[in-house]
Amino acid sequence: VGGLAAAMALELKGWMDSPARSIVVEPEAVACVGAALKVGRVVRLPGDLHTAAEMLSCGEASRPAIEILREAGAEAVTVTETQLHEAVDVLRECGGPATTPS
Repeated sequence: VGGLAAAMALELKGWMDSPARSIVVEPEAVACVGAALKVGRVVRLPGDLHTAAEMLSCGEASRPAIEILREAGAEAVTVTETQLHEAVDVLRECGGPATTPS
């Protein structure tokens, strides 16, 4: 978890001017990227890791991704399960592709 965000941060680094920054958005129930960025190392989240964003429900971020995100100065924010479902509709209404909460 964090691989896509790390790839985006790495590739966009040369395109973004200050004060632009990379923001990782993840479900609040499985916020392992934010937890890792906060303490500076990968951590394993305890408890129920259920989320509608099934591809993100592993509870432990990718070590290489965290290293890249830390170097990029990335920050993480969380969203609720309701917001995950709403995002699918908003994207579709704006002409985006059909997608899932992941």
